[in-house]
Amino acid sequence: MNKRRKESLATKAYNLIKQKIITLEFKPGMKLEEKDLAVTIGLGRTPIREAIKMLVSEGLVINYGSNSTYVKDFSLKASKDLMTLLYHLGNIILDLASVNGDFDPEIRGQLEELYSKMDEDVKKREYLKFLEHNSSFHKALAKIANNEYLDLFIDRLYNEEIRLSFILSGEKVNLTPTRQHYEKMQTQHRELIGLLKKRDFEALKASYHSHLKEGQKRLIDYFNP
Repeated sequence: MNKRRKESLATKAYNLIKQKIITLEFKPGMKLEEKDLAVTIGLGRTPIREAIKMLVSEGLVINYGSNSTYVKDFSLKASKDLMTLLYHLGNIILDLASVNGDFDPEIRGQLEELYSKMDEDVKKREYLKFLEHNSSFHKALAKIANNEYLDLFIDRLYNEEIRLSFILSGEKVNLTPTRQHYEKMQTQHRELIGLLKKRDFEALKASYHSHLKEGQKRLIDYFNP
């Protein structure tokens, strides 16, 4: 197998396993066996081994040695740490955007497009897709900071954010939380886009923080039923 093909298969394995981790098909704390993964995703052990290394480097998978590999679990502390970081990250993103004074107008177009997709997701009650598009929305919003060092870790951070969103949505994602919850999120998304157009960064901060509060409340409810 040539090097390019090996890398291609490893990337394919990485993307497939990562998607299953993020969407909770591979649940937090689940042990990952190479032979089982080979059957599940239809690839050989070598690309799977390389994919696992990449996922370990991203923090989605933990390797305890001797082929003892697990999907990273979530604790209350880790979840609170993530939500706290997202809260303060919003301040950093918006402060950088206000200092830079300008940002790529295509970003606003991306936000509008993702907003429309989430509208369709709500209408069709496809809430798993909504959560994926919501994560993409916040990744796009982070681009207004126009900071290459921020971009280095933003994907990793939002990989964890979307996984936590899936966890907080519960097993019966179409029922918990309710459709009204997602409609409320869309109202907040529309407000964020409107304030971005006005370049009112202080109001954007307040709106962004309000947007996160519901997730923080659901986080506490999840770990303290």
